[in-house]
Amino acid sequence: MMELIINPFSFASGPPPFSPSDVAGLQLWLAADQITGLSDGDPVTAWPDQSGNGNDAAQATGAKKPTFKTAIQNGEPVVRFDGIDDTLVIPSDVLDSSSVDRAATMFFAVSPATLSNGNGYVALVDAEAGGGVRLFALFIGNSYCSFWNNNATYTPSPAFSTGPQIVCIRTSGATATVFVNGTQVATVATGTTSSSGCQLEIGGNPSGSASLLQGDYAEVLYFNAALSTDDRERVEAYLNDKYAIF
Repeated sequence: MMELIINPFSFASGPPPFSPSDVAGLQLWLAADQITGLSDGDPVTAWPDQSGNGNDAAQATGAKKPTFKTAIQNGEPVVRFDGIDDTLVIPSDVLDSSSVDRAATMFFAVSPATLSNGNGYVALVDAEAGGGVRLFALFIGNSYCSFWNNNATYTPSPAFSTGPQIVCIRTSGATATVFVNGTQVATVATGTTSSSGCQLEIGGNPSGSASLLQGDYAEVLYFNAALSTDDRERVEAYLNDKYAIF
């Protein structure tokens, strides 16, 4: 009788799928498909952090709550901000803005509805609890941003646009590099001042109605390191596979 030999590897399904948590330094991971208990059009009170660090984003004021929308981007849900007063707040100092070299990498699966100067393209603000604001990464219209309290006007190439896209902002020392859909569009100088004890605002600037995002976030990721090109591209590929943006 012929002996049947079964190769234990013949039924393997391949390596496990990539997860952002496979990359070192993950501090914040907000994914709209991880929000539970909400129906289309419901206000978002809390957006749970998937990084394991407990950096949940929340909003207690009813009028400032963004909206949960189902089946928007490649069948996935999003959190929609109205560009008027919607924000979510993370009380802890996620951005570690007291860091000397200010090394960080952020990713946004975002869809801005407008690029007018009254609305943020990617609105992310590191605000001191005492009232001061240390703008970390904020685009207004097509040509303005601030990194670590350094305000800069620049011309991105190619230009920013509305609609779904994957934005990556990588900072290291005195330089911030901006990528859209995997393509570098700008290099901007960072500031030299920073502050600790800050809270993170998702969606806009808490000090007024200007600089608020009008549009959707599907996912937000923050790493406390300037990721390598390989790691950056792996995260971008993960987001693109999920949301089919480019």
